[in-house]
Amino acid sequence: KYPNPLASHVQEVDCFKRSIDEDGRLIIHRFINTSGKIEEMFKKRFKMHTGAIEITIVDPKNKTMTIRTRNLTGSSILSMEEICTYKPCPDNNLHTLYKQEAKAKVKFLPFISKTIEKLTLKSMKERSPQGILAMQTLINSIKNHGLLTIQEHIEKMPTLFKNITTK
Repeated sequence: KYPNPLASHVQEVDCFKRSIDEDGRLIIHRFINTSGKIEEMFKKRFKMHTGAIEITIVDPKNKTMTIRTRNLTGSSILSMEEICTYKPCPDNNLHTLYKQEAKAKVKFLPFISKTIEKLTLKSMKERSPQGILAMQTLINSIKNHGLLTIQEHIEKMPTLFKNITTK
């Protein structure tokens, strides 16, 4: 779902490993370079890249795609993980079932850790419709324009998103 104009905090995405496992599943590892208030603080203070690791598993036999993303920046303080699963709807193979799970774990300040975890999960939940919208827009682009290269779909994204507003 990255890059896309609805996620301006994502600066770039680099694929650093692709493989096919013994079960025929495509496994893709990507580094997501991000920028935001917290990330900028880390960059200035620790002179480091900020971002997350994403692992995508495409299983053609079971017709599923699972995307697991976890933060790198600040993970010794707050670890966040998101798992998105896509699979065919058993009642209508023209539809896709989408499931999103999120986990947050604060590794300090035990007396307020649950509050921080709840706020983090609330924030992730509020932003999740943008990720769904980005995927749906990309899927519609593939339906409408055929199997272009991913780069060609990404280049079309600003046009695809121009009439979309979010709350």
